[in-house]
Amino acid sequence: MPWFFVNYLHQEPKVRAAVKRADETFIGKQIRRSSKPLVELRTLSETGVSTRLLERIVEYFRERNEPVELLFDKDFDYRNLLRIFRSHYNEIVLFLKEFAETEELDDELLRAVHVYIDYIKFDEILLRFSPDLTKNPLFEMMQGSVDRES
Repeated sequence: MPWFFVNYLHQEPKVRAAVKRADETFIGKQIRRSSKPLVELRTLSETGVSTRLLERIVEYFRERNEPVELLFDKDFDYRNLLRIFRSHYNEIVLFLKEFAETEELDDELLRAVHVYIDYIKFDEILLRFSPDLTKNPLFEMMQGSVDRES
């Protein structure tokens, strides 16, 4: 499991803050009406399930003495992380499938793993038909969050 997916999950507080700020904007309304994977991802963030999944994945690597590099630096640019994440879709999906099959996860975490798999596949399709990242509503929301924090 590459460190960058862990960091993608680790950015959840930024995601939650961005969701809150974007809620009443045009983008926020679009996300609420958008496809199921995006809405489910938002729900995972709001309920804190993504944080639990992150903690479980970090624990998984530490048990195996595999390094997990968390980016706690507030100046880290989420956009760079998203680009790295998107260049490793297949590797991440394979890890998540294996993780779901081999680890004992409660129903909520198991569901979260499948939501991430669905979202990654959905995001990959979005990129294929819209290579301009700014047309992805989730990316727009994140970018706005990063820009406001800097």
